[in-house]
Amino acid sequence: MVSLGLKFYIRLIFLFSLCCIFCCAHSKCAKEGLKLAELGDHWGATIKYFESLRIKPGYEAAIDGLRASSKPAYEQKLKIATSYEDQSNYESALDEYKILESYCDDLKDLNLLTFAVIDFKQKISDMKSGASEKYYVKAEKYFSEKLYLEAISSYNEALQFNSTYKDCRNKITKCHYLHGISLYSLNKFKDAVQSWRNCWSYESGYEDTIEKASKVVYALGRFYEKQENYRAAYQQYEQLLSFNSNYKDTSERKNAVENKATTKIAFMPFKNISGTDLPGIAIDDVIFELTKSLMLSRGSKFIRLIDREELQYIMNEQGLRLSGITEDINSSSKIKSIDYLVFGKINRLRVVPKHNQNQYRDNFIYTYRCIKKLSDGKTYESSCSAEKPFTYVVESSEISIEIGGSVKILQVNTGRTLVSYSIKEGADDSVKYVSSLNVNHKADGVRIPEKIEEMISARRELRDKDEMIDEIVKNIASQLGSKILHNIDITRSVTEPTDEQELYGFENDEVPKKLDDTSASKTEPSVDNVKIATIDQGSVTNNSKEDVKINSISIESKSSSSTEDLKNTYKNAIHSTLTSWARAWSKMDIDEYLSFYSNKFRPSSNLSFNEWKHQRSKKLNKAFIKIKVFNESIDFQKDFNEAIVIFEQYYETKGYKDFTKKKLILEKDKDKWLIIDEISVK
Repeated sequence: MVSLGLKFYIRLIFLFSLCCIFCCAHSKCAKEGLKLAELGDHWGATIKYFESLRIKPGYEAAIDGLRASSKPAYEQKLKIATSYEDQSNYESALDEYKILESYCDDLKDLNLLTFAVIDFKQKISDMKSGASEKYYVKAEKYFSEKLYLEAISSYNEALQFNSTYKDCRNKITKCHYLHGISLYSLNKFKDAVQSWRNCWSYESGYEDTIEKASKVVYALGRFYEKQENYRAAYQQYEQLLSFNSNYKDTSERKNAVENKATTKIAFMPFKNISGTDLPGIAIDDVIFELTKSLMLSRGSKFIRLIDREELQYIMNEQGLRLSGITEDINSSSKIKSIDYLVFGKINRLRVVPKHNQNQYRDNFIYTYRCIKKLSDGKTYESSCSAEKPFTYVVESSEISIEIGGSVKILQVNTGRTLVSYSIKEGADDSVKYVSSLNVNHKADGVRIPEKIEEMISARRELRDKDEMIDEIVKNIASQLGSKILHNIDITRSVTEPTDEQELYGFENDEVPKKLDDTSASKTEPSVDNVKIATIDQGSVTNNSKEDVKINSISIESKSSSSTEDLKNTYKNAIHSTLTSWARAWSKMDIDEYLSFYSNKFRPSSNLSFNEWKHQRSKKLNKAFIKIKVFNESIDFQKDFNEAIVIFEQYYETKGYKDFTKKKLILEKDKDKWLIIDEISVK
């Protein structure tokens, strides 16, 4: 056992060591700055001097170093910024001018800005205009080549530097419109609708986008209805009503498919056949009620739970008795208007308490003052110790609770047992403590064994029995609810229409003409002047809408070519995402930066997503941040719905810089690519 005095001295030495380290750190930074200055790296020197001043404000050596190096450092950084500007690399020049502005502000705060500097406000404005124009020219080229996604990306890049630059917003809207027409011609109907809807972020109801999107979404709903995929049909009708609330009979169809998509589940009375009851708790009812509550919170909107009153009403309507419905296939299959029946029973319910009390003997140690003799015969007063027996009583209590049973789920129309599984859950608790201690001694310094001291202060009360039962019931209900939903609440995979004829097959007289972006790129697109491209044996002729027969027009293209086009389109979109993500990080715009992360993103640390976002908000609060990404490679998986991006990243902030390799995993979310994982690669 370490004495209190020794502990105090250990702490004192530790604190003294920390003080020495702290005091040496500012001096070390200042010396490193001086060495860099001697080598001619005045910018690197000033970074070290500022670091020294952060550790110890007012440190004279660091201030002297700054006074000597501040102007040469300014000139070095200005030369770099000017070089970027001369190369028309306006983004890098902008970053350098911002860093230089922040540097001069810091010097000004220390009253060390003793030389004239450029007009940073004007220079930064010029760089933003230069960067915007560079991307605008690039976007215009993409637009003329009908590379609409690339054009959108470049127009957005231009807006990053100037939010009202020229007609970027109008051009982005037009690109989304024309890209939608292009996607439609490739039979990518959902993507086409999303592209048209993207127009509305810039101009509500742009051109005939509402008409186009409504027609396609309605047709998709009818197509899924025909396939009896009622959940998919419901989603299309719900989407359509969100932007065109009075389109045809959409509202009626939505209600009809919702009813067809809904699965009705009835819980039969849960039976307790264990022969044991808990006072004040109907354990069978509690399990089923909690299960139903959990299912309602976790299940989709297409799960409907039938309560007992409604079930009784249905049974009465059909001339059936609730007591006559059992797990027997024949009796269950008679019920109409119910999809599944859930039966359950408790066959084991045990609550076992135990309590023991035992007396033990042991020795305690006590100290007393005594006289000791030295080898030369002299005596002195000292402290002595001795052992003495004592008795103590140890009490121990235990409780064990176990609930067991079985659950069966029957499919009513077939009588098939969908799920059958056993329930077995339990909980226990125990305490052990010293309830009385008989130490018959009046001397000071009595010490009893450590294990007995621990039992004296140990917990004496068992957990509340009702709390333990509640925990068991919640576990049973959670497992039962998950098991039912896993087997019943299933969203079917969607088979997409392969062409217009299949999409509009429900109503041949409503087959629209093939949309094409050929003429739309030449004139402002509208309902009345969209041209129809007919591809026949390699020749292409443009016909007005009135001259074209209403039938499905096939476009011959190899699937490998379409896949490659899609791959290139997605690669461009991901490149744009990566660039915008790095720029948002550099701007320290926390809202924009976090918008690139999916809700599925899980930090590598043990933080929750919200905790991680809060932490990132703090880390982005710096004097400046400079992020550059290079040499990215992109691989797709999961049918082009997920991408793995590996790249090199340069990071710089005040007093720190590094160069690392990083991997991002992105998931396609409608028209966006969102980060679901971020890993540093060794």
